[in-house]
Amino acid sequence: KSSPTSPPSSFSNIPSNIHSAILTALHTTQTHGVLIEGTSGSTGISLASLSCSRGHAVIVVMPDDQSQQKVDFLKRLGCGVVVVQNCSISNPGHYVNVARRVWEWLQVERRYDDYYAENVVGGEKSGVGSNSSGRGTSSSSSQRRTPPKLIQAAFMNQFENLANVQSHYFTTGPEIHSQLNGNVDAFV
Repeated sequence: KSSPTSPPSSFSNIPSNIHSAILTALHTTQTHGVLIEGTSGSTGISLASLSCSRGHAVIVVMPDDQSQQKVDFLKRLGCGVVVVQNCSISNPGHYVNVARRVWEWLQVERRYDDYYAENVVGGEKSGVGSNSSGRGTSSSSSQRRTPPKLIQAAFMNQFENLANVQSHYFTTGPEIHSQLNGNVDAFV
């Protein structure tokens, strides 16, 4: 079984802080659901407050120019938190790009399916990843089973998500317009 503190050798290209946040999420989710967002904090806190209360795990990737209080609060909510150096969106290390990459590792490349089935769901108890002897399969097993795709990861992508724009168009905008009695002097 993989050590919960260090990435398996097959994940050597996944930085240890990201691996740790992924493991936090995998051990926290009660629904197999993991929401991932790159945020400077406020959206992540809102997302985490709602999602964690419903049993979904959250991984928040945020820039290092945010307050330690935001990081601590997100961790207290049970989130996996990754702090990266603040940089231009064109940089692969930008917090939104890192969040997208975490989603790809979980949902597209399915890199953590084996770990999740064997170490979290309990492969020996549920039969997931087990052979007929009841013992967990090893990579040398000639009858190696593909683990079930239990993890359901979603990248919220607030900055490019059309639902985010529409929610402001249909709710926030009219609310502000109404509160100002239609007298808007400037919009920035």
